[in-house]
Amino acid sequence: MDIRRLHEAQLDTLKDIAAVCEKYHIRYALYCGTLLGAVRHKGFIPWDDDIDVVIPLPDYYTFQDVFPREMGEKYLTETYHSVPKSNILWTKINRRHTTYVSEKMLGHEMDWGISVDIYPMIGAADSALGLAWQKFLIQTAKVMVWTEFERHAGTKYRGWQKIGYLTYALPRGFRHWVADRIMSRVMIDPGKTRRISTIDGAHFDAKYTHEMWDTMITGDFEGESFRMPAEYDTILRIMYGEYMTLPPEEERIVHFKDHIVFSLYQDSDEIRAERKTEPAVRTSVLLRIHNNIDSLKACLDSILAQSQKEMEVILVEDGAGVECLELCREYTAKYPCITWAEQPQNGQESRHHVLDTAKGRYVYFMDSQDTVTPDLFEKCYQTCEERHLDFAVLHVPETSGMEDRNYSGAEYWELVHGHGGISYEPGEYYIRKDFLQKNCLYFREGSRIEDDWFLRLYIHGQNLYGIPEKRSSVSGEICVQGMPAGDLRDEIIRTHDALQKIGKEYPQTEFQKMTGDVMVRNVERILCYGEDMKVVIYGTGIVSKRFLDRYRQKYGKPRANLIFMNTKVTENTFEEYPVIALDQIRDYHPDVVIIASTRYKDEMIQSVHQVLGQVRYCCVY
Repeated sequence: MDIRRLHEAQLDTLKDIAAVCEKYHIRYALYCGTLLGAVRHKGFIPWDDDIDVVIPLPDYYTFQDVFPREMGEKYLTETYHSVPKSNILWTKINRRHTTYVSEKMLGHEMDWGISVDIYPMIGAADSALGLAWQKFLIQTAKVMVWTEFERHAGTKYRGWQKIGYLTYALPRGFRHWVADRIMSRVMIDPGKTRRISTIDGAHFDAKYTHEMWDTMITGDFEGESFRMPAEYDTILRIMYGEYMTLPPEEERIVHFKDHIVFSLYQDSDEIRAERKTEPAVRTSVLLRIHNNIDSLKACLDSILAQSQKEMEVILVEDGAGVECLELCREYTAKYPCITWAEQPQNGQESRHHVLDTAKGRYVYFMDSQDTVTPDLFEKCYQTCEERHLDFAVLHVPETSGMEDRNYSGAEYWELVHGHGGISYEPGEYYIRKDFLQKNCLYFREGSRIEDDWFLRLYIHGQNLYGIPEKRSSVSGEICVQGMPAGDLRDEIIRTHDALQKIGKEYPQTEFQKMTGDVMVRNVERILCYGEDMKVVIYGTGIVSKRFLDRYRQKYGKPRANLIFMNTKVTENTFEEYPVIALDQIRDYHPDVVIIASTRYKDEMIQSVHQVLGQVRYCCVY
């Protein structure tokens, strides 16, 4: 699980909570680990997996009333009244169509959305005896609402808490009635007592004073501003002691130590329903037919030899000759699992249509020159189901140092970056169909370069796993064979524009780095084409030399018609290539201008525009 994606969703929820509180003048403050994170880390504690907020009791009731009205269907406001099987005495703000829960507890049928805890600040009894009685009442009420939850979790009650096993025999409505009677005694207006506390139980003995919470300041949390108590140092010392000292390494773990079910696009009910049903079609093979009769038969035979029989093969015509079409007709007549796309089209448009009509839980892209090993689909299917993956990657560098765990897309990208990088071949991925659809991960229409699709695949991927499985096709081909220089230039421009759009949509550091990697690959493709491609690289500094050395090491000498350019020429050559001045670029008529700087890119692009007019393509590496 990528805890950063969890944090992003929780932060979005916290911003909505704060906005509603500010609108209705509801007092609130960061609390517990969230307050500690704001002070010590200026954001989330890196291994913390929740957000805590506290609201004084009168405002707490107002919040419960107005928040659902303001937010509509985006959130479920959970209490043990609104969610019968809930196990909380406070309030959770659950984000709908998301899931975050331990594998063990997914079977407890309640909403397990990504959530933020809202605790009421209540009055605390003044005497030690009164405080002990109040705490006992809170624990008893917890038993009444936690019973079903704890039984499902297999919790072993101790001492007087064993009464929890007995209360399970009581009707839920009666247990909730008892909890209501208890809480009516516990929920004391904090304005009527000298000391205050919260009902979470963990810190009930803290006995805060009003002075600690009366004055609020604005604190920084993940670059956003939220309310926190001015006396945070006193409060955190009561809670945690020397709170600025980090805990031992072995204690820096998320709350759920076992397998976690985590999704930003499916709620827990959907996930449970899927697990109870076995799909009639496990794998939809989307097979694109080219004009290569020699390999087509081997491709089809390798698919039919699969140990998995719950599959379909959808043929997509893409430049197939007469012989290939005739062979396909023979196979479709003989094997019911093989069909033609309902509305055959050319290129990527057909993949869009076929993806939406495919019946399989997972999809696998193939070209007619590929073959697959007999147990590939079943191995991928079982791995994806057991690990609840968005997709499995068949391209696993041997020296990647991969652990036996699920990765987020950003984590996997970073892991393989120094070992050849990711695969840019669709056939190296076994992908859950609804993951593609819910994230709108379709190929660009008419595209021959699909790099931006792979980037978005990894940006959205929350759970993926590498399966070392060798295939017959070669992945990651950088050159686009047989495409005229003008067409390649236009396609590179469209790809560059798509990558820039992705870079603006996902400003996080890790995604910016991934986008930069694909930008570099796009530049490399330009230099790989041939002499018909006229390329100008603007800049003759260390960045240009580093890039050129990297390219030569990977691909050899650039094939493109390449020159370098500077604002003013001080040397006539750079790395054996000619150098021209900026005002000479008109005479060269370049197909592509590459900007060899990230720091001064805007100024350099503007300079090129002033000389050439609108430049059709500028790539920054």
